[in-house]
Amino acid sequence: MALTSEWNVGSHAAEARQARPFWDRHLPDEVVFRPEEGTVRVSSSETLLTVPLTAWGSAERADAGDTEIPVLTLWVPDVRDAHGEALAAGVRLLSLPLVSSGRFRAVGPYGTTVEFAQMRPETLVSRLFTKTDTITPWAIRAAVTLRLPDLLAKRSLTVAEAAERTGTEPDALHRLLRLLAAHGILAEDAEGRFRGTALSEALREDHASGLVSALDLDSAQARIDQVSREILHSIRTGKPVYERVFGRPLWEDFAAEPRLSQSFQEWMSGKTTLLAPSVLAGYDWSEVRHVMDVGGGLGNLLAALVEGAPHLRGTLLELPETAADAVGELSKSLVADRISVVGGSFFDPLPKDADTVVLYNVLVNWDNAAAIRILRRCAEAVGPDGRVLILEGLPADTVGEDSGRAGGVLDDQRLLARIDLLMLMLFGSKERSLPEYAELAATSGLAITSVSPTSSGVFVVECRAVDSP
Repeated sequence: MALTSEWNVGSHAAEARQARPFWDRHLPDEVVFRPEEGTVRVSSSETLLTVPLTAWGSAERADAGDTEIPVLTLWVPDVRDAHGEALAAGVRLLSLPLVSSGRFRAVGPYGTTVEFAQMRPETLVSRLFTKTDTITPWAIRAAVTLRLPDLLAKRSLTVAEAAERTGTEPDALHRLLRLLAAHGILAEDAEGRFRGTALSEALREDHASGLVSALDLDSAQARIDQVSREILHSIRTGKPVYERVFGRPLWEDFAAEPRLSQSFQEWMSGKTTLLAPSVLAGYDWSEVRHVMDVGGGLGNLLAALVEGAPHLRGTLLELPETAADAVGELSKSLVADRISVVGGSFFDPLPKDADTVVLYNVLVNWDNAAAIRILRRCAEAVGPDGRVLILEGLPADTVGEDSGRAGGVLDDQRLLARIDLLMLMLFGSKERSLPEYAELAATSGLAITSVSPTSSGVFVVECRAVDSP
């Protein structure tokens, strides 16, 4: 579910801001509001319904019983509990139907009419089975590993044809294809032939998202996914479990396995390339002259920043092995002459040429003690007049509803919650709140001076030395 910061603009803005956490909890991912297009999209498997926002008319028309107004129905386990939550959140409720009838209506984002209805017991059980499914996620990974999305792009194949080309057993492959079609990742025609869909396009090898490098069963991310089987140990002890599963901590494991390290860098590079434009647009870089990307992988973010801001110079600081790979990657960039690469560790003294340090997706991988050591090194490097920029997602309840969220991927609070638990299992770290970052900064001799949202959901948390202007 996606909401932008503009959804609550209007005569009831204050009520909408208060109600937003309620809608974040109750509206499913299949409902996507596109205010820039003036539409609401509701998708399920192969079905995509797009309704103009103007079709909803006004809440007053719906309250008056206008049957021409579209209604978005949400089935909830307990309609009375949902009604109580809505009242407590200040959601605007319509007069009919009465909650005693097993349903009620409310004014949703952008003036939509949303009806809450009592879920049948068997539907509730089905929902829980769906949420606890472990087969479908691994089936998707198997399909990616076999490169089925590439094979079935813009063509239809029979099961026998697909099996021959992938070296698989036809009956077993048929079962996989049917499951993927049931989830809208593939489509099956009347003759039993399968083809790709819009969803499978994002799973192709050349897609900008880089999802293939995350979902391939031989990838680093697939190895990371396996720690979930030890989640109970992390919950009971508060400790990471990666070493318990694989015999050594993650970074040591990747260092010893070049294949895993390369796969991880490919995944991070794809993700960073997608997010980089939002970081460039979401922060004022006009006063920055030299930016150092600390722990910046292959330099995708740094290259995007330097290319987008012609006055900038850049330095990439990475471990020696990754730095060597980054030199080759950055040599292809249009701004290679304005970027230098330094091999080193962010736990050691850093080069002091830059006035600004960027830490993107770094601190989330470390516990508080290590994060403070990293921040102190960064503060030393930029000196009393420099700045340290922490680029991370932030929980909604710690930055406020007026924070300018734009409905980006990291604005999804359910995604952040999943990452938070994963960080515990991998490193014993966490997705930190803004107050927690403020505490880390203070311990490191820094103070948060601004927080800038971006369209991707990444926040740019600016820190400066305590005594700096």
